[in-house]
Amino acid sequence: PVAHCLTWDRRRRAQKSLTRSARVSNLVDALSCRVTVPQALIVDDVVTSGATVTEAIRAIEAAGGSVVGIASVAHTPPVGGPIGRAGATTR
Repeated sequence: PVAHCLTWDRRRRAQKSLTRSARVSNLVDALSCRVTVPQALIVDDVVTSGATVTEAIRAIEAAGGSVVGIASVAHTPPVGGPIGRAGATTR
């Protein structure tokens, strides 16, 4: 079953132009979980810094739930970080 249990508790700045640390700070205590989800799979469209996923995990666990996995359509690697198997870097 699918449970849309997460809700935004407060306004946040747009994440697009923020650094990783600013993204994490921007989302601290921004989500809550309306129901206890015994086992949750978090689904996010794109994982960039991981701040949204991290906050979702915190909210689900604070409500007494357990996160068993995370699924994403895409991941944005950090600038200068490795991509692919060859370990090429982006600039």
